[in-house]
Amino acid sequence: MTAREWLEKARREKFAIGAFNVGNLETFKAIVQAAVSQKSPVIIESSPGETAWMEAENIVDLARNYSEEYGIPILVNLDHAESLEQCIEGIKAGYDLIHFDGSKFILEDNLEIAKKVVELAHQGGLVVEGEIDHITGSSEVYTGSAQGEIAKGKFTDPNQAKEFVQSSGVDIFAAFFGNVHGVFTGGGENLRLDILEKLAESLPSIYFSLHGGSGIPDDQVQEAIKKEIAASMSYDLRKKHKPIKKDVILNTVTHGMFSESLFLEAGYIKTKGGDLRKIDRSDFEGKEFGGFVDPSESFFLEIKDPKNIPDMIPVSFEKQGRPEEGVVFMDKNKVLELAEEYEKWKNNWPGLTNGLIEPKLHI
Repeated sequence: MTAREWLEKARREKFAIGAFNVGNLETFKAIVQAAVSQKSPVIIESSPGETAWMEAENIVDLARNYSEEYGIPILVNLDHAESLEQCIEGIKAGYDLIHFDGSKFILEDNLEIAKKVVELAHQGGLVVEGEIDHITGSSEVYTGSAQGEIAKGKFTDPNQAKEFVQSSGVDIFAAFFGNVHGVFTGGGENLRLDILEKLAESLPSIYFSLHGGSGIPDDQVQEAIKKEIAASMSYDLRKKHKPIKKDVILNTVTHGMFSESLFLEAGYIKTKGGDLRKIDRSDFEGKEFGGFVDPSESFFLEIKDPKNIPDMIPVSFEKQGRPEEGVVFMDKNKVLELAEEYEKWKNNWPGLTNGLIEPKLHI
């Protein structure tokens, strides 16, 4: 089924397709595995920064490969593209949905670019999303209520939205009606469903997306779906990915030769007698465990209680055929030390960060 067919099915059967941003392979795979467990279609999306980092064709290829491997529908959305050039890149790479966010332009310029995007995307049977009112906030965790951030924006005017949609020819409309990007510790997310209802009345054949889904009460999301939301965009998984701290070390992921470095610096193996000994290079050669560092493999540190992290943290491997659980451990303090070193200089070497220690919160 195409993206358009899935959106039509969602509207007809009154459900929304969740859309989640990806900035690395681990997040990508976690989203896919969650969709598999729910037997659900899913939208993978990348904002301009994420697209630049992972590269558009890589994201599309991963989505197609995972869809085939796991047998679930995975659509790919170019999220908040801010120029015609970015949209063309997504079209050429094979994205299923193209979101042109022209909300920073004056309406006339927004409309002019949107028309060009629609013309190009529709030639390939792709779906285009438009936006005229900037959806406030960003992918951050905010202290306090969402109301202050919401007040910085202007709710979508149904008449203006109708004019834009009819003139541009977009298929999906990203409306601002109380939804806001980010997560707010004080709550305050509150959708203006009356505005959405008026929008749906003005544009009965358009699909609507809900950006900034994180933190919105479930009952309001359900009501929004009943009132025509077909795609629920940008659930903020990144709220669970914070820089590492002295008292929190969760889901440290490494790749390639840096895996070897981390194992040598912080890794331990439990011997048959039950003691822990330092890992050395001979372990990589298969003398004891058949070799457990693979350049294509990921591993993570398994934390069951974030408030009570052991000094020696068990390692879980992504692939099968590795040492059984409870055999390989990492020294918590050493990993923290290495992670702090990484945080200090990663911005100076952006091309290498994909292979280095990447601390992330994993709950």
